[in-house]
Amino acid sequence: MTISTLNQNLKTDIWQRNAPKPRKYQLNIFARAKNEDLLVVIPTGLGKTYIATMLGVHFLKKFNGSRNIIFLAPTRPLISQHIESHKKVVDLGELGFMELTGKINPEKMLKKTIENGR
Repeated sequence: MTISTLNQNLKTDIWQRNAPKPRKYQLNIFARAKNEDLLVVIPTGLGKTYIATMLGVHFLKKFNGSRNIIFLAPTRPLISQHIESHKKVVDLGELGFMELTGKINPEKMLKKTIENGR
């Protein structure tokens, strides 16, 4: 699969126009990860979050109508970092992002979820 083919496959109405183009190794990892379970271990700063974003967009497009992608991280700051990184390249419009960290009591989270129509 070529880079241009993968880029074409990623085009959706939620992918930001100013999103950086993925690097070849990111596209190779993405191509494999979308078809099988995969643990990506590469050095910090090489784009694991960006690969995860590409996968999220891919699955939102593949399962039209599905609106939930869940990213797990071991720390609250990392969850916030993921959300900010995703906002830079993905426009979910009214769907937005929700951070679940255990700091918000369940009743308040349920009320917020119902208000947002999720």
